[in-house]
Parts: sequence; C-alpha cells; structure tokens
Amino acid sequence: MRPIRATTNPHLIGLALIPSVLLAFTNGWYGPYLNEQSPVLFWAADAIQFLVVPVATVAFLVRYASVRPKDYGIRAPEKHESVFEFIGITLFVIAIYWLLDGPCEKLILAIFGRPAAGALFVAATPQTQPWHFMFVLYASATAGLLEEPIYRALPWLYL
Repeated sequence: MRPIRATTNPHLIGLALIPSVLLAFTNGWYGPYLNEQSPVLFWAADAIQFLVVPVATVAFLVRYASVRPKDYGIRAPEKHESVFEFIGITLFVIAIYWLLDGPCEKLILAIFGRPAAGALFVAATPQTQPWHFMFVLYASATAGLLEEPIYRALPWLYL
C-alpha cells in the first residue's frame, strides 16, 4: 500500500468512514426487524449499507481528499507482471480461501458457536433461481470491491 500523499487530508478519510461505521454498528438492530417485515426491505438496507454508502464514500474521497482506489490496494497488474500472472495469483488465492473456508468455519463454530448475524444473513438468502445466483454475484462483488476497502483498507490508510 502506498503512503498517503502530502496533499491528502487524513481527517477527510475518517470523516468519510463515519456513515459506514454507524451502519455497521446499528445493522444488528434494524436487520432482524426488516427481515421479519420483508426480505426486500432487508436487502434494500443491505444494498444501501454495502453498495450505496461505500460508492458514495469512494466518490467523496476521490473528489475531496485525492484518495484513489490504488492508494488503498485496488490496482491493475504491475508493469512487470503479466495479466496471466495477475489472474493466476488471484485464482490461487481464491482456491486457498475456498479450501480453508469449511475447516476454518467448523473450528470457529466449535470454539465460539454460531453468530446471530450470520444466521440472519443465511435466513435472508433467496433460495430460488435466478435470485440465488444474483445474490451470490452481489455478495461477492460487494464484499471484495466495496466492503474490504471501506472496513479494512481505508481505516488502515487513515491510521
């Protein structure tokens, strides 16, 4: 990760993260209620938290703080790295995560038990096609491209 440029105001990064942090701390309260009322409301709130607010945060940071996605880890292949190497490394990391996901989940559940938030997310997951496929695409894209920068990379950049 590249260091913040001298022209960047780090306080703007902290300010931009406030809406996402507030939503993260409160979604355990409103999520179950919305899911009981309607799965559509639950997924609309989820899309606001994990799609609309992160996109607005990134747009704010690009415009007012001169922070670009490459500053917090989203990048194209390096000049010395071929596209095939980049894709190969990405596929290798995906395979490792996929192989370790089940055993790690079993270990964590054996130690800590099942978290309530995970159960709610699974309960709200559509089971019929094409909705389930669309959910998988949505969850994958928002987790990798929006959730990770907002909840991991930008706080590290701020600190």
